[in-house]
Amino acid sequence: MIVSFFSIDDELNKVTFKSEAKIINNSIIFEDKSVKNTIINLEVYDDKIIIDRSGDINTYMEFRLNEYFDTFYKSKEGLEFNFKIFCNLLEIKQKRIDIEYDMILDENTKFHHKIWVLLS
Repeated sequence: MIVSFFSIDDELNKVTFKSEAKIINNSIIFEDKSVKNTIINLEVYDDKIIIDRSGDINTYMEFRLNEYFDTFYKSKEGLEFNFKIFCNLLEIKQKRIDIEYDMILDENTKFHHKIWVLLS
């Protein structure tokens, strides 16, 4: 299976890549080609999506429609911070996943992000 990953934020920062994936139970596992030595474990459920990145970049984000989630970012270089996400849109289809969320830092700063994943 091929995963096409797309991400854009409200400052027009974009990430796009294609990666070979394997499916194990509810998980789609593939290389994060936007950074070195990082794997994405995308867990798909009826009512939520979990994106778990591990390697040189580590994050764990859980997306449930209209819910907040406390999470973190940690890089190999030592950059570390906690933040919240609020999921505005979550659509799970057979071959496509759409997520829109706000990233909240320091209770004030918000950035809007869109992610979509195509499976083929």
